[in-house]
Amino acid sequence: MKQRLAEDITETAFPEWTPAPGFDKGLINWTDDYSQVPDWDTVMAIVRRRERASKRVPNCPECGTEQVQLVHWQTSTLRYKCRHCKHKFERDENGKA
Repeated sequence: MKQRLAEDITETAFPEWTPAPGFDKGLINWTDDYSQVPDWDTVMAIVRRRERASKRVPNCPECGTEQVQLVHWQTSTLRYKCRHCKHKFERDENGKA
């Protein structure tokens, strides 16, 4: 699967991503050659970390609601925000406050 995805990325010219004339937001380098294949093991590790973090979302410590959004998960300190009372709080990956 990884090999097939890499082949698709390198063989496709992505014509649907071509910007309209005069469109330049500076966000994407449109001259990329897509020759560098991502390290899929690293990508899959990131996906597993995100899935683990999203499955262990705690209730809000302020109001107790389950309406908590995972805001930041890229580091070992996970950040959450309550959608009900807007309280922001942090926990580490192991669930300790």
